[in-house]
This record gives sequence, C-alpha cells and structure tokens, in this order.
Amino acid sequence: MADVVLPVVNWLEQEGHYLSMDGRLQFANSSQQVKGTVWSNSAVLRELAGKLGITLNGNWKDELTQRPSPVEIAY
Repeated sequence: MADVVLPVVNWLEQEGHYLSMDGRLQFANSSQQVKGTVWSNSAVLRELAGKLGITLNGNWKDELTQRPSPVEIAY
C-alpha cells in the first residue's frame, strides 16, 4: 500500500545509466515506447527537489563513480 504513487515511466520505457553491484557504470536502452505524456524518473525528482528548495548536482556520473559501492563482492 503506497502513500504516494508517481506517474513516471516504467523500467521498460526508460533508458539511462545504472551502477551494477560490482561497481561498473552501465547503460540500459529502453525496449518500449512511452505512450502519452509521462515524465521520466529524473524529471520528477528534479521537480520535487526544486519544490523542496534542494539543489541537485547535475553531474550524476561523477557522483556515482566517486562513492564507494555499498556492496562488496568477495571472490
């Protein structure tokens, strides 16, 4: 049961970068077209941050690669 549901694209409709569990920055392509007017996750988060007076760093790649991975894989 959700308190808030954001009308954003689903994972099949979005493309972008993600950080894998082993710390590699990877790109995901969208596999479906968005139907209608639906915002991306990043657009919704930017809008919410702006409404809350929070300034976001636009350089997401540096932010992702500078942080240590929260998951450590032992070989």
